Amino acid sequence: MRSALAALLFLLLTPAGYASKWGEADLWTGSNNFLRSGISFLANVSTRCVAGINYSAYKLDKRESVRSFRLPFNAFVGRKAMFTVKPFYYLEDDNGSSAYGARASLSYLYHNASKESSTSLNFSAAFEKQELSEYAGESSDNQAVEFQLEENFYDEFFILFTASSLINPENPSGAQKRYAEISDLISPNAFAFINDTVYDNFGFQFARSLKPDYDSYVYAGADRMNCRILDYNSYVFGLRVNFFEKNFFNFSYNYLDNKNNRDRSYYKMSLGVFFK
Repeated sequence: MRSALAALLFLLLTPAGYASKWGEADLWTGSNNFLRSGISFLANVSTRCVAGINYSAYKLDKRESVRSFRLPFNAFVGRKAMFTVKPFYYLEDDNGSSAYGARASLSYLYHNASKESSTSLNFSAAFEKQELSEYAGESSDNQAVEFQLEENFYDEFFILFTASSLINPENPSGAQKRYAEISDLISPNAFAFINDTVYDNFGFQFARSLKPDYDSYVYAGADRMNCRILDYNSYVFGLRVNFFEKNFFNFSYNYLDNKNNRDRSYYKMSLGVFFK
């Protein structure tokens, strides 16, 4: 949920906070021999700004590993707004395919003390350029917008709505539709690599805190992703466990239904560590 990100950034951006550095390692695996690994590092650059770096690599059947970098930068604007920009770059493979782009977001956090609730609004815009040289040297340009609304009740119940759309998505004629992961443009709850022209995505997530008995969260979500070739229904279930003073472990299961009798299952594991 976005509130987890907001809480993390609050810790990093507060001088008296617990941590000034944070790292995360994750591993995704599932159908079609899909394997994705990544590592991230974030640190304070001032009392209001956090910057970092992310490296990831994914691998599919009959395709070499595709490596990419991201450089996230986050800054508070006043006390309730947060600006984020994340450029990304996919290294060129042996066939000459590559990609680059960026995503920018503006978040507004509103806390209602009398009702013990808070609201988070987030608007994002992104663009990417892909060189799909494996198939006739084609290229594609895509732009996307996304809106998210999250409600937090008593720090116990969290509800998140997501709506995103690609603007004039291009349809490459070759067999390869995507080289970059769609998650760099929008935020679908789907772990698979979607090699299709994506039009839009609509999602819902619910999380329940297990505090005060356990510093943990259980969550579930459902997304509908509309694409040119196939449409996808994606369902996610997970557990996040915080331990050892803000460090955490997260495990998620993703069932992806593509309405073509080829349903898929994926798993994601993440470990986050805070440093003083």
